Amino acid sequence: MSDNEHWYLDHDPKPNLYGWVFKHMAMGAVYAALAFFGIIAVILLIRALSFILPEDPFAALEIGTRVASALA
Repeated sequence: MSDNEHWYLDHDPKPNLYGWVFKHMAMGAVYAALAFFGIIAVILLIRALSFILPEDPFAALEIGTRVASALA
């Protein structure tokens, strides 16, 4: 067998457990941040939509019938 006891390739840097842990924890933090800001964005969109819509859901129908009767 070979005298090379290293399990990693010679042209790759020597693996480091601290780097591996940091990389995976950082990716977890990025995924958590994306999920958090995604949920906040959905809540803000729903809130913005609630300000655009009228309080009375039938108010738009009444306005439409009034406009139609005024034109006829």
